[in-house]
Amino acid sequence: MSDDAAPVIPTPAPKVPKTTAPTHRKSTKDEEVVDLHAEAILDSTEGMTPGEILQAQLARFAVALDGAVKAGGQKRIVFIHGVGKGKLRYEIEKSLKRNYPKLRHQDASFAEYGYGAIMIFLK
Repeated sequence: MSDDAAPVIPTPAPKVPKTTAPTHRKSTKDEEVVDLHAEAILDSTEGMTPGEILQAQLARFAVALDGAVKAGGQKRIVFIHGVGKGKLRYEIEKSLKRNYPKLRHQDASFAEYGYGAIMIFLK
């Protein structure tokens, strides 16, 4: 490098606007909303393997769905599973096909829940 080369002045990274995640709606008389994120259902994940966390999430899913089906008051239930690698969503869909073949489901509204939510129609 020669002495007459211009010094390199670092430039700050461009500011990227923060994207705000949609605010999740709360449960209503027609629709229950269940957040399956580990932080929402477990006191702590410390010492847990990913498989153990997944099993806790699936247990919460099963309890909530069984309760909603038996209660019969709501029309829909939305499970917020997040995006991640898709394992939880895959397991949810597998459980629906095996245990609740008559229930219809679809992606929940992106505008209301963002990516990573599934809506199940109970009626």
